[in-house]
Amino acid sequence: MDVDRMAKTLKKTEGKKVELENTYRRYFDLVYHGECDDKIFMCGMELAKAVERDVKLCGYFVIVTSEEMTATEAISLYKSRDASEKLFRSDKSFLGNNFLRVHSNESAEGKIFVEFVALPPLVGMRKDQPSQFVLL
Repeated sequence: MDVDRMAKTLKKTEGKKVELENTYRRYFDLVYHGECDDKIFMCGMELAKAVERDVKLCGYFVIVTSEEMTATEAISLYKSRDASEKLFRSDKSFLGNNFLRVHSNESAEGKIFVEFVALPPLVGMRKDQPSQFVLL
């Protein structure tokens, strides 16, 4: 939804008894006066960081494929591949798999196996508490 249009709508509803939808809460801090059923909308203050974050995500991109598929299929395939690439990148950086630093093939296979087993739980924990994990 257009933030400028939302701001105009908020301006028009100031001083009225109205409950705004959650979409507005994403970009505005909504200020009400009164209790429960008697809440009067006073104003909406724009959340600049939220708007900036979403503006950075705006734009176009092109996916070129050699196979015949719909746009929906292409974006779905791209997103699944992107997730796999991020998983392996986190393996290399977080688990220290940039260099194996082992002296035998058996040691290399063992290290790769342990990292492979450790990666899914690690990714799950990083999703739950991203601030607790720092990539080295």
